Amino acid sequence: MTLLVTPVTTPEEFQEAKNVRLQVFHIEQKFDQELEFDNHDDESTTIHFLGKDVEQDKVVAVARVLMDEPNRKAKIGRVAVLPECRGKGYGAALMDGVEGHVRHRVDTIKLSAQFDKKGFYEKCDTETNEYVAVARCLLDEKNRKAKFGRVAVLSECRGKGFGVKLMDAIEDLIRDRVDVFILSAQYDKKVFYEKCGYQCTSDEVYLEEGAKHCWMSKSA
Repeated sequence: MTLLVTPVTTPEEFQEAKNVRLQVFHIEQKFDQELEFDNHDDESTTIHFLGKDVEQDKVVAVARVLMDEPNRKAKIGRVAVLPECRGKGYGAALMDGVEGHVRHRVDTIKLSAQFDKKGFYEKCDTETNEYVAVARCLLDEKNRKAKFGRVAVLSECRGKGFGVKLMDAIEDLIRDRVDVFILSAQYDKKVFYEKCGYQCTSDEVYLEEGAKHCWMSKSA
């Protein structure tokens, strides 16, 4: 399962988001259809998101974010996953993607959660309030390039999506300043970076500090 999370940019995409919201909140959960859409939907500071299952080429999840950038806050709402697509990790992937898009613009992300969904949202957040992942980025703005390195996640925190969140956040922070991201990846971590959208630039495998590495890149 690969969920591609992107902001809505066209009326057609917004209609897709509305269709999912109607199916979940009105048809399934019986909320009043007239109350589902409000003035916030049309505000310029609101960002709507689609979560598309890449393999099925189908929108399966949606959310919206009310941005309050002067106060460095964002409120996530209208989070919906089609009923037949639940239990597959789409919800967590959607939240990861949405947070990755807005994290560099705010200090606080909040939401008004349905109480029976509280457990899900608790799983979407770290509870220790400790730093668990780091990276560095060498910017070459003259040549519109950025090189990632020293990407590290604490061993006890792996397998929770922190690595992907870290990469997404850094890319979003510098994307407007470069055209390409590059990195020298440890060869046994190549699959992780492929999941982040990177591809090997050649078949060359070389030794760096005694470990096999390969060059990978991704368009910004």
